[in-house]
Amino acid sequence: MPAVGNSQTARKMAIMSSPITAFPIATRNFADIVTEAVGPMIDEKIAPVDDAWAATMAQLSAWMRGPATGGPDGNGYYPWDDGAEPAIAVPSPAKMAVLAATMEIVPVNPGAGAAYTLLPTDSGKRIAINHADATVTVTVPLAPVGTIWFARQMGAGALKFMGAAGVTIINRRDHNGTAGRGAGVSICFEAAGVAYLDGDTDIIA
Repeated sequence: MPAVGNSQTARKMAIMSSPITAFPIATRNFADIVTEAVGPMIDEKIAPVDDAWAATMAQLSAWMRGPATGGPDGNGYYPWDDGAEPAIAVPSPAKMAVLAATMEIVPVNPGAGAAYTLLPTDSGKRIAINHADATVTVTVPLAPVGTIWFARQMGAGALKFMGAAGVTIINRRDHNGTAGRGAGVSICFEAAGVAYLDGDTDIIA
């Protein structure tokens, strides 16, 4: 006949070594309590992120699929709002294709001075500025409201935009130039003496 003490010890050891799933009722109740207490707080934190992501994807989809005559103003430009003010208007791929097909390209190769002044007569054209290494200072002259230039950095030399007398250049990130070789930007007068710099921009010293 087995000793009672040994049998009791064996049962205690078996209980202590059992996984927590051996107590389904206690485990389920604890999980329910945690879910009820923490779940709403998690949902509250995640909901704004989900909403922001959905809004971003909606903007991206509208821009990617937008026709050249679409957008809020029917001109092929779509708003892109990443939280900064004001939101920028970006041409859809279809609009860019139309612009590329109809836009005259003006090649510019600055010499040793690495400087260029935009011409009002080049409004609506693509200004392809190429310098092998030096930063090119591009002066934006005073021009009528609606004047717009499209400039591209063709070489390693960045484009740094400066306003002529009476011209204020605004970029929502306080950038003043192009972000690298191949970067394209637009400069548009949207108010008297106020030109907006949009596109693939960066801060150029």
